[in-house]
Amino acid sequence: MLSVIEMHSTFNMYDSTTLSDDCGESRSSVQEVYCSARLYKCYAISQPPYKMFILFSAKIQTYAMSSVSKKLLQSLIKERYI
Repeated sequence: MLSVIEMHSTFNMYDSTTLSDDCGESRSSVQEVYCSARLYKCYAISQPPYKMFILFSAKIQTYAMSSVSKKLLQSLIKERYI
């Protein structure tokens, strides 16, 4: 069972220029990626020049992570919080 810190460490493998697919291969076309554990799901979205990494409860439906993340990122950009 992965802890929050371990989940965060897992997502630290993504560098500042590209996201990687689940095999660890860098691909500039990858804009969204997620990983799941027993208690948490991590989701990353790249919308240049921004990147956002979110930790969700495992209870969230996988399909919902994308829309929630995109709406949150757009809201943060629009309100100039980032």
